[in-house]
Amino acid sequence: MFVQKPDAHRSHMLTVATENVSERVFVESRATWFHLEAQDMAEICSKLQSLGKGLSSEEFMKLFNTDDLW
Repeated sequence: MFVQKPDAHRSHMLTVATENVSERVFVESRATWFHLEAQDMAEICSKLQSLGKGLSSEEFMKLFNTDDLW
């Protein structure tokens, strides 16, 4: 899960969380936090954009089709 930096003095973070489906929230799962600086985010963004170029809109929307879940 990506957590946007809360203020100008702290960095963005990535964490591992568990989804509570019934309450539609994510909860801590004894997670390790990974601090991210602007350069880290730029590199991640670049890689995700490269992956996205090979994914069609239909394929992307299938990821969010609730009929296909579990």
